[in-house]
Amino acid sequence: MSAIMGHSRHGKAALWAGAQDPRFRIVISNNFGSAINQDKMPALHKPVIKDIGYHIRAGEHDVTEYDWSCYLDFADKLFEINNGMHPKNNANHRIDPHF
Repeated sequence: MSAIMGHSRHGKAALWAGAQDPRFRIVISNNFGSAINQDKMPALHKPVIKDIGYHIRAGEHDVTEYDWSCYLDFADKLFEINNGMHPKNNANHRIDPHF
């Protein structure tokens, strides 16, 4: 499993890398700018998790703990992780959102 994540202009780069390299199973583009019809946006804090995950949250231009939670929920669905080693279930695992 490979994933790539980018924020802001790096979010656009992550989208491009994911489109060009089939090794990436998950592409996370956080705050990449407007690219979809804004008349049909999902509600705030109501993630859409299907074959593609998407969420909108209130707040600043940043990567937050809520964002990571949504990304991990999507990864769980995509990879059907049920082994108890997910970071949310493992107190010894810490995600650094500024890595």
